[in-house]
Amino acid sequence: MMNRQTRGSSDPVRTAENVSMNIDITDLPIGAYSVWWVIFNNPAGCSDGECGENDMLPPPSTPEAEVSAVGRPVESSGTTAAATSVLV
Repeated sequence: MMNRQTRGSSDPVRTAENVSMNIDITDLPIGAYSVWWVIFNNPAGCSDGECGENDMLPPPSTPEAEVSAVGRPVESSGTTAAATSVLV
């Protein structure tokens, strides 16, 4: 497990059409990393009235859940950047 510390920044943006985020990350060990989004458009439709892991994967148990991911490799520089968005 990595030490918890600042390793970059993210800029989430919400518009009427989507939620997007630009991510810049530094000082990571070589490997592959992913960022996951899970957005519950109707929390009342979740399995126990409170959205959680059992409502996410695989596949979302509630049709109101939107799942999206972006993955990026990190090479010897220890840096990577990614951008992702989800329609709402």
